[in-house]
Amino acid sequence: MSNEAAKTPAAFRISELLDAGSFVEIGGAVMARSTDFNMQESKVPGDGVITGYGVIDGSLVYVYSQDASVFGGSIGEMHARKIAHIYELAMKTEMLEKRQREILENEEKRKEAKWKNWEGKL
Repeated sequence: MSNEAAKTPAAFRISELLDAGSFVEIGGAVMARSTDFNMQESKVPGDGVITGYGVIDGSLVYVYSQDASVFGGSIGEMHARKIAHIYELAMKTEMLEKRQREILENEEKRKEAKWKNWEGKL
């Protein structure tokens, strides 16, 4: 996390949730894109949300934590995109893990069938 982001309540919540030292931030350099109401002059790292992944008791998890003190707790375009992106990563990871489990199960079944076939020839 950036030094500024590490001091926020959002960062504190993440550090308390995850195993120590396991958090990897994604999108820390993202800034708000709004130009309405002279918002282009406001530079807020992360646009009020911290996203990333880490470990809880040995399991990989994707997390986000919003900082309600940034822009009055409103959710802008980039803020929402960061949250949507972390959900997409979590779903892709789950699909890959599911596919790996299926491959391992099929491999086990193939080995069992091969073993039974081999036993029958003895």
